[in-house]
Amino acid sequence: GTNSCGSAMFIALNIVGVQPGDTVLTNAFTFHAVPSVIEHARAVPVLVESNREWAMDAEDLDKKATETGANVLLMSYMRGHVPDMDAIMKVVEKHDMILIEDCAHAYATLWNGKLLGTFGEIGCFSTQSSKALSAGEGGIFITNDDEHAAKAVLYAGSYERLWMKHYDLDSDLMDQLQNQIPGYSMRMQEVTAAMLTPQIDRLAAIKKIHVDNWALLHSLIHDHPNIEIPLPLPQVDSFCDTMQFHLVGMSRDDADRFIDLMKEEGIPMQIFGARRNARDYRQWEYIKAHQDELKATVANIEFACDLSMQPHLNSDNIRVMGRVILDVLAYIHGQ
Repeated sequence: GTNSCGSAMFIALNIVGVQPGDTVLTNAFTFHAVPSVIEHARAVPVLVESNREWAMDAEDLDKKATETGANVLLMSYMRGHVPDMDAIMKVVEKHDMILIEDCAHAYATLWNGKLLGTFGEIGCFSTQSSKALSAGEGGIFITNDDEHAAKAVLYAGSYERLWMKHYDLDSDLMDQLQNQIPGYSMRMQEVTAAMLTPQIDRLAAIKKIHVDNWALLHSLIHDHPNIEIPLPLPQVDSFCDTMQFHLVGMSRDDADRFIDLMKEEGIPMQIFGARRNARDYRQWEYIKAHQDELKATVANIEFACDLSMQPHLNSDNIRVMGRVILDVLAYIHGQ
């Protein structure tokens, strides 16, 4: 465990050998923490286009990998949106890239029955307050590579064989690595771990709540002419703790008005491509020197609405949310 998902990703980049000046490919649509950890490693983030369903575009990944020669891909499943993993893995294998998965929004999410976080060498999860496992802040690092695991424990800040209290690791390997790895003081606090442990057994039940609520809200609003809800690929089994939809056929002013009115109704929402949103790559001025214009990503976030759906919500709450969304749209068009 680490003190944040960002720390887990930073440690992952160090483990796979990313050096200052190296190119690391990542999503154009993600939270700014993802390119930030690449900058933290003094590497160069190069952004890959996102598609209409807000997942990484495999064709642009192939193009960027060819152009840059990058050998590391830090791929984010932003808001739980999953790309065509068969196509992504073909590109990863074609270019002999190392895949690190940012699964902050992809707990208990599967592609063809395989859990996200297990496709690459390392998977990183978040336990920040809005995530499926929530402890205020924290991160989880997973791998099936013993040496990666040993290095992660040491990079996180375990010292003087204190790792023996928590991990069943190869003692010879740990003794070999102990003084070769800097400790970055990124360990998860024990109180954080104590809050998380009992939540793990509830994850399947929480997922069912989210899946049912998402399906209900989708049934209530998807037919509206101003709402486009891209569906995941059939191979995806999603966690469904948030819903995103495109506002179509609306002006910028009307879209912003929709967000303001929803907030007044007690249902806070945001548009990814507006109001200096931290998920809009155009706001990441610290990496602008490395980026071309990403027209597909801009088009796919410009009117993309984001709605959180916490597990305490029941079907009555969801019906109210659906009615309010439709009423607000009707009000805007009636003005």
